[in-house]
Amino acid sequence: MNELDGKFSDPNFINETIWFFAHEVAHLYQQGSETGLYGDANESWLHEGNADWLAALALLDLYPESSKYVSNKIKAFKESCTKGVKEIPLVEAANRGRFDLYYSCGLLIHRAIDLFLQGENTDPSNIFSMWSSFRQEVEGGGEKGVDTFLVLLSQREGAAELVNSIELLLDGKPSSVGVALDQLTYGL
Repeated sequence: MNELDGKFSDPNFINETIWFFAHEVAHLYQQGSETGLYGDANESWLHEGNADWLAALALLDLYPESSKYVSNKIKAFKESCTKGVKEIPLVEAANRGRFDLYYSCGLLIHRAIDLFLQGENTDPSNIFSMWSSFRQEVEGGGEKGVDTFLVLLSQREGAAELVNSIELLLDGKPSSVGVALDQLTYGL
């Protein structure tokens, strides 16, 4: 008997497979038409975290019964990110062999951005429209990378505290990491 046949009855296998493919498809959505949108390796939370958050959204949209799986995965990402950024700043993760933190912390950052954008009273949007604005800015000659992304976010009314929390998490000062994570993971 083929081992793969037996795995199709395992919900975790199904969820992990869909998550993987949705993550990779999200990278296609992120691409610019002529130029790369992301900066250096130490900014990989921008695209890896976004791809994982989009994978979570896709799984929830296509298979609402996967909500417990997604919730548990996000909680595990919170634990991983919390432990990791207490050891090293997120901006140094690539240099220290902790690329996994770009996925876990990045998902938490993009989740927080998405929730903030959806809650805006003046111009409700979401993470898709934020990424579209980012893509347009870079393709229009703006600097690629995190700085442009955060400047665009900071232009939203009421986003200053969110951007500050993201910057605190990126810089990884031990005294501020816990506060930043608490703000970014509210409701988890």
